[in-house]
Amino acid sequence: MGHRVIHPFRLLLALAQLLPWLLGALPAAEPARENRDIGQVLLLDSGGKADARLLPYRPLVVLAGGGKYRYRDVRQSIENLNRTGVFAAIEVKVQEREGGALDVFFILQDKPLIRSLEFTGNLPLGEKEMRAAVYSLRRGERFEESLLPTALAELQSLFRSRGYFNAQASPRVSLDKDRSACVIQFIVAPGRIARIARLQVDVDDPQLAGSIRGYYPGTGAYIPDEFAKGGEKARRLLKKHLYYFPEITVREEFLDAGRSALNVTVTVTCGFRYHFIFQGMAPRMALIDDVWERQVFEKWAEERRRVGAAGIREMGRGGEPGAAAERPEERRLPRRPHRLGRHHPRRGQDHCFHGG
Repeated sequence: MGHRVIHPFRLLLALAQLLPWLLGALPAAEPARENRDIGQVLLLDSGGKADARLLPYRPLVVLAGGGKYRYRDVRQSIENLNRTGVFAAIEVKVQEREGGALDVFFILQDKPLIRSLEFTGNLPLGEKEMRAAVYSLRRGERFEESLLPTALAELQSLFRSRGYFNAQASPRVSLDKDRSACVIQFIVAPGRIARIARLQVDVDDPQLAGSIRGYYPGTGAYIPDEFAKGGEKARRLLKKHLYYFPEITVREEFLDAGRSALNVTVTVTCGFRYHFIFQGMAPRMALIDDVWERQVFEKWAEERRRVGAAGIREMGRGGEPGAAAERPEERRLPRRPHRLGRHHPRRGQDHCFHGG
């Protein structure tokens, strides 16, 4: 096979012909406006009019009247406005006034507000339930096209939880004439609901196997939400029989491409059994003594000191001593838990200390 050789002169000729096209494809440089004085900076709506609702976004614009025009400040201002997530498009216009000053206008187009969510087609569920399942798109919020895949995934999750594993939904967005609001419509094709061909429930405790199998329907439509409720009942039963940390898994094996028939295997591992035994108070008496001394005795002693001081002042004025006049032997400390030996004659009785 021969090889074709291209002469270098022809290559240079082809490059010379492409050069003007390449230069035209390059972005035009920013006009010679750097460091010129700025007359005014305004935020305008998509119709080119001033709107008081745009005033809260004015601090995000780095440029200011009386300052110098710098292209990097324009770029920074656009980035700041974009971060708010409110505007669908931002356009900057620069006009030169007499005397050489520049007026800078930021023309902002709001993202449309979601007016409503609508569902059409052969709907397997109520519109209220489907609307509540779409967390990403809510009525009255700003619409973002990037959220549509997330909204579809949320709808699919709802359909699967109700047994529709082959459901399809297609979104359609209708904008108002002024693009200020929109209606999002989901066209739903649910497909067939899945049905159980065979159910197998494996439980590693034979005594509880019969009860747990009764929590799962063996025929009819396969509704994952109903199986989840059966799992909660099984967990409560296991806890009642002193089982802790059970594991319940549900394995789905679909038998056709339309995902309308399947075998379901539920595996219940009961977990561990624990018996809690009270071992007495002896290991905790030191802690109880410390807490009693700090939180009971010290507060009681401080209260007695305060009442006694008040009684002495009353006696100095010739009045009745009140509480301070009570005999020392009548003052009682609050009860304190006290540890006695096993063979102590008063073991098991209540004990208290009397202040001197």
